[in-house]
Amino acid sequence: MKVNKRTAVCFGILLVIFLMTIGNATAGSERNSVIYEDRIVWQDDSNGNWDIQMYNISTSTEIQITNDETEQQNPDIYGDRIVWQDNSSGNWDIQMYDISSQTETRITTNGSNPAIYSDKIVWQDSRNGNQDIYMYDISTSTETQITHNLSDQSNPDIYADRIVWVEDGTLYMYNISTSTETRITSYFWGSDHGSGEAGDLNHAPFIYGDRVVSSAETVTGNYLIKLYDLSTSTEQVIGEYDADSNNPAIYGNRIVWEDGRKAAPGYWNRDIYMYDLSTSRETQITTNESSQGDPAIYGNRVVWTDERNAITYNDMSDIYMYDLSTAKETRITTVEEEQLAQGTETRITTSKAEQEYPAIYGDRIVWRDWRNGNQHDFINGDIYMYNISTSTETQITTNKSCQVNPDIYGDRIVWTDDRNGNWDIYMYNLSTSRETQITTNNSDQFDPSIYGDRVVWLDQRNGYPNNDIYMYDLSTHKETQITTNGSNQQSPKIYGDMIVWEDWRNGDDYNINSDIYMYDLSTSRETQITTDGSYQGEPAIYRDRIVWTDQRRLGGWDIYMYNLSTSTETRITAREDGDKHAPAIYEDRIVWYENRNLNVGELGGIFTCTISLLILKLKSPPAGQRIIL
Repeated sequence: MKVNKRTAVCFGILLVIFLMTIGNATAGSERNSVIYEDRIVWQDDSNGNWDIQMYNISTSTEIQITNDETEQQNPDIYGDRIVWQDNSSGNWDIQMYDISSQTETRITTNGSNPAIYSDKIVWQDSRNGNQDIYMYDISTSTETQITHNLSDQSNPDIYADRIVWVEDGTLYMYNISTSTETRITSYFWGSDHGSGEAGDLNHAPFIYGDRVVSSAETVTGNYLIKLYDLSTSTEQVIGEYDADSNNPAIYGNRIVWEDGRKAAPGYWNRDIYMYDLSTSRETQITTNESSQGDPAIYGNRVVWTDERNAITYNDMSDIYMYDLSTAKETRITTVEEEQLAQGTETRITTSKAEQEYPAIYGDRIVWRDWRNGNQHDFINGDIYMYNISTSTETQITTNKSCQVNPDIYGDRIVWTDDRNGNWDIYMYNLSTSRETQITTNNSDQFDPSIYGDRVVWLDQRNGYPNNDIYMYDLSTHKETQITTNGSNQQSPKIYGDMIVWEDWRNGDDYNINSDIYMYDLSTSRETQITTDGSYQGEPAIYRDRIVWTDQRRLGGWDIYMYNLSTSTETRITAREDGDKHAPAIYEDRIVWYENRNLNVGELGGIFTCTISLLILKLKSPPAGQRIIL
């Protein structure tokens, strides 16, 4: 008995902490909920791939049914048995899990879209070069091919001895007891087989007793809910004619579906509706202005997927349930698993001025801030700090000159400062509240980075455009010139014995092809990290990970990462809107400056992601598409 047969597989603003998954825009989603008695089952990608989860309403416990790193999707449940489609073998097959015995069984190696009723499982199968409907009898361990013609049959559902499916937009039914096949609906308007008929284009049928419900698209482009009564051979439109309705399910006299009638132009707001055939009464179940979809019903309980707590766009992030007998709505899943996979977003500052070029160490984030000055004329930029653990913001510099480009290590913050009429490197110690001038050369020194007792920066004492990298040891008070190649180096960063920077020695007269280089102080060895031939710049380093801004994608800037231990490169940011710059890294957090999704009066903001072990997965179902299965 299938409850749902549709699958959607799918900052300059303010300083923001935004922890998100890598390579998967919708991690933490729940989809395709089904219900039987007090058990709700759905597919869940909190672990970076689709798994099957179950919630027991009576015990308020959630159980993960599958934990394979491949994809498990489209579950159905009847009694103690859960079925789903699984690609752990490299192609889709049908798996079954017995809750009582806690055993998993492979039913077939060529199937998708399973449905189960009692001891019979049906699915669509491609072993013959086209999609056919197959059935497996658990009690006899026998498999039966239900359809044999060369057309594609898909989206089967089963109730008692009746199987329904879609073929060329037309609904068909097979009676297992009599071995007879019946066409339920007229041929649809795009494939009338010469009959002259012009019926609706049907999707995803659902059967209960003598009644079959389906989403139907008319020739005029309306999406309707249709009810077909097998006992009377009559059909009926459920709900409004032009409400953009989809994904119906039925139990007894009640039909539920998702409905778009109240969506404002340009907005995606879908609600769950119910129609009672015994009273001819329609009820709106959800009124939240976000989207609810994929409903299922059993007895007095209606479940659906809900976007109201979504972290990312088009992320059906929770399962909700409504009890018709008590009129009570319950949130079944919480955002905890999304926070583990995607993290949480927190608004740190409310200033509409621009905050940019962040750096992070432990619970402290520092950045340059223009709330007290004029960013366009480079007047009075200040250094600010935010403590994540105490949720407190501190202004580090109050000098009326300009301070920019901060970095932090432990209790020490370094930055570039123009109070002397040229750019110098300054340092502030949080534990002693003492400020120190690091460089005194009359040329410009800028872009400092600090690790332990070592501070590195760009230095123009040897003549522009020959930017060299220098280092100062706070413990020995010794200054050292690191690069001497005579080209232009930019954005040095240091971690331990490793210094990384953006280098233009391989570039041309058109400012094309900067690379990331690294220098090991312990071995005095220099290494070229990137060789792509496009622009790579603004690097940062933590332990064995180097991150940078990369323009190899035509028309946009992304954040990339290189792992020194594994010699592997990874693209960190997946979205292609907005430019990403100036990344920083500490442990599993990467922060960067980005200019997408701006509000009025806001210029740019700071974003961060947590990579954890998710970077090892980088697995997701196909995104950006909606597939009717």
